[in-house]
Amino acid sequence: MSTSPPNKSHKILLLFIFSFLVLLALAGFGYAILRQAPAEVDSRPPLAVPDVAVTQQVYTPPRVVVEAKSEKPVLPVGLPLAKLGVVCNVPHDPEKRVALTFDDGPSLSMTPEYLKILRDKGVHATFFLIGSQVEREPSLAALIANDGNEIGNHTYSHLNLKKASLADAASNILEGQKAIEQDAHQELSLLRPPGGELNEPVIHEIQKMGYTVVLWNIDPQDWRENATSSQIINNVMTNLWPGSIILLHEGKAPTLKALPQLIDDITRRGYKIGTVSELLSKPSRPVSPPDKPTTETPPAGPTNVTTEAPPAGGV
Repeated sequence: MSTSPPNKSHKILLLFIFSFLVLLALAGFGYAILRQAPAEVDSRPPLAVPDVAVTQQVYTPPRVVVEAKSEKPVLPVGLPLAKLGVVCNVPHDPEKRVALTFDDGPSLSMTPEYLKILRDKGVHATFFLIGSQVEREPSLAALIANDGNEIGNHTYSHLNLKKASLADAASNILEGQKAIEQDAHQELSLLRPPGGELNEPVIHEIQKMGYTVVLWNIDPQDWRENATSSQIINNVMTNLWPGSIILLHEGKAPTLKALPQLIDDITRRGYKIGTVSELLSKPSRPVSPPDKPTTETPPAGPTNVTTEAPPAGGV
């Protein structure tokens, strides 16, 4: 009995099965080798994890020192200043007196120069000082007072009294008073609001504290960055009348340069230069030293002053 040889299709099928088995065996052999191979070791150093407690930075806001600066002074609009007892000038002064006033001091670099000019010319003025400035240079407040000049309160930090609450305004004024009186040993009875910023409630609050509110009627605009000494002198002399209160500022080089000629020009016209209290005929008084507090009541503000504008032109 004979067996027929396998046909071509059977050969192909057998070849395919054999190839599949060979590939399957190779795959299993490769997988076994990989399972036995040691894992690759990472030789790189581990990443450093920051210590939060050490590297975390807490933001501390910088200490801001507010430097006093001359803002554009503006007389209050729409307020009956004369009826409220606010002093802008003393019209028709029979003795032909005017008052020089200086705001925003003391200035370490310029106050001694201002004082030397006043001393050489034989005149006195009113200095409205800032309490925080006095604390920086306490000897200057005493120097101003010892020269016979008058000192007024310009708040502790050049605070805008119109925008502040009444409580904050009163606190800032009292803080300034304490700083100034401690070094000047002169009782303060005059206050000039920084920038002339006022409203009626603030005026009443200031007056309840025993102060007379003092503004001005002549502003030569020495606070402008481009102000010149000749402009300052011209602005004053053009608007000068008996009883005028002249607004000037400390720490201004053009003002310092203008001061000697300004004093000469004013006196040459027959005017007497003095303090605000002299203009109001209310002499300033020394204050008791801190360890001997006084119980004396400050004088009430004047009621015979007005903000009446002088006629056009100058004298």
